[in-house]
Amino acid sequence: MRRFIRGFAVTVVVSAMASFITSPACADEVIGDGSYIDSATIHALSEFNPGTTDEELRTFLAEAAERHGVTPAEFAASSLAEAQVSAEASVPLEIPRSVMGRAVAVTASATSVKLGTAARKGDVFTAPATTLGIAHGHSGIYYTTATVIEAPGLGRVVKKTAASSITVGAGAHKLYVITTQSKRDAAADWAATKLGLNYNPFFADNKNIEDDVYNCSQIVWAAYMKKAAIDLDDNGGSAVYPVDIRDSSKTTSYKTFT
Repeated sequence: MRRFIRGFAVTVVVSAMASFITSPACADEVIGDGSYIDSATIHALSEFNPGTTDEELRTFLAEAAERHGVTPAEFAASSLAEAQVSAEASVPLEIPRSVMGRAVAVTASATSVKLGTAARKGDVFTAPATTLGIAHGHSGIYYTTATVIEAPGLGRVVKKTAASSITVGAGAHKLYVITTQSKRDAAADWAATKLGLNYNPFFADNKNIEDDVYNCSQIVWAAYMKKAAIDLDDNGGSAVYPVDIRDSSKTTSYKTFT
């Protein structure tokens, strides 16, 4: 019940990237050095990086592409494909999916409950969530069994929240990371050192450990990379999304919300 079909998702990412780069509609946009990213791609990516302007997103993608040794157009294509697959995977099964290659718009789950306490410090949670109607998912790390450290969203900062006040819907999970308790404790304590930092709206290249901004999956991933050398990103892309943590071979779900 715990495991998900990620081989299919990775195949879709690769296929989506290949078809995006070679499709006739986009062919004119990647002629030359590939430095130009067409406006349709920027618009699509902005849905998965809410709160960013087109200019900010273009600059970010160009800088990220340089870090990864690819052209901006190539990086944009792979980022969009990864974001679309992650959005598809984050939607609970009872909500109809969109056609692959388009953003997934969803409504809030009709059934919602309080997240509640964890079995141990350092556990994590993932939950379906939306920003401006687009499925992104959400995640956080338990600082104590009753409190969660999370990066809750645009215009907000990394904060400590009572688990009893967090509402989740169908498809949410409580998970433990497969490691020692001392490493779980260390990861949670490290995450607490980031309290008060601003939200990072850029998901497409968020696998930075020491940063001055964090988004929800980034801080969970960074905490375990920093203090336990554990990579919780399931598909190894340039971004880590909540579903990547949920589906990681390094995590085990012990509570599923239905």
